[in-house]
Amino acid sequence: MKLFGKKQRIGDKGLQEKKRKRQKNKQKYKLPRDVRLFYIMPVLLVIGGVFLASGLLMVHHNSAAYKQEVLAASMAQGEPLIKRNKQTEGTLTLGNTVLSTDEKTLAVEIKYDDAAHQQLSAFGDNYKLFVLGTKDNPMDQAKLTYGMFGTDGSGVLTIYKKDGFKNKAFKVMIMDKEQLVGSDELNSGRTLSDSEIDRSIESQLTDADTDQGHTDNEQQNNKDKLPSTYVVRLNAFSAEKTYRNWENDREIVEDLFVDRNLEKIAKQQKTLEKKIKAGEKSLAEMNKRLTKNPNDSAAVTNKQDLTTSLENLKLSVDEQKAAYERIVKSKIDKQVLAPKQTKSSYYEVKDINRNDD
Repeated sequence: MKLFGKKQRIGDKGLQEKKRKRQKNKQKYKLPRDVRLFYIMPVLLVIGGVFLASGLLMVHHNSAAYKQEVLAASMAQGEPLIKRNKQTEGTLTLGNTVLSTDEKTLAVEIKYDDAAHQQLSAFGDNYKLFVLGTKDNPMDQAKLTYGMFGTDGSGVLTIYKKDGFKNKAFKVMIMDKEQLVGSDELNSGRTLSDSEIDRSIESQLTDADTDQGHTDNEQQNNKDKLPSTYVVRLNAFSAEKTYRNWENDREIVEDLFVDRNLEKIAKQQKTLEKKIKAGEKSLAEMNKRLTKNPNDSAAVTNKQDLTTSLENLKLSVDEQKAAYERIVKSKIDKQVLAPKQTKSSYYEVKDINRNDD
């Protein structure tokens, strides 16, 4: 009777023991380390290729984005204009920039320092204007004007483009063809004619574009022969947009200078009035302390200082109010920027980022 399954035959036990011995004696085959690496290498190569391709795409994308950002970049407010000749002493600085509501006219404030006022002409029609564009941002149809807001004020550059502006930078070169000189310079050198100036500018721009021009020293010498010349880089999309289209110089000046100055004065006046309020509160505290203790030396000293400071602050407020009223009541002529330069020359360059210095 089979109580526990199939009965083991005689001799099966011996066969099983021989089988276990054969398995025990049998050597296990292991892949050498270099062979395993050989199988893994293609996988690693594919992974590396994927990372490399991704990296190259990111670099290309970032490079393209940076290039577009540079091409569209405008000079920042307060940044000095680039001087194209070393002997120029005066400094011009980019001031406010505003764009008309139809986005077709850009108005630019050019600030003069004291040296510039002494060396450069105070009349807009004594300047020559050159506008630089590129193939993908042509400025040949742009109309430029340049005038001065007072003989000791800022210059005002306007650029009108009938079809509007692109979100790309362009450059304007401002040259003082009047070439003011001091008494010690009257007998040195000579004044260049307009045709000589135009040929010199064109030659310099061509040389810079082709990389086949003169040496650096020769190029600088050519620039130094020119009258004082400044370069400003602009982008209309960086300007503050106004609420109107200008019909005359007065409206341009109001948006560039007057309204901003009034806002600035009003802000300063509020700041001064807050200081006066705080000072009067502190003065009241000192008076209370002296009423209770007339011998409080600290209160005596503080009261004297506060009284003097408050008097000065109130004088400043009166001056601010007078300045505000004077600007509000001032009558600005509709042709306040006259005489203006209304002619300009256009040059197309391959790279707007060059020709700076």
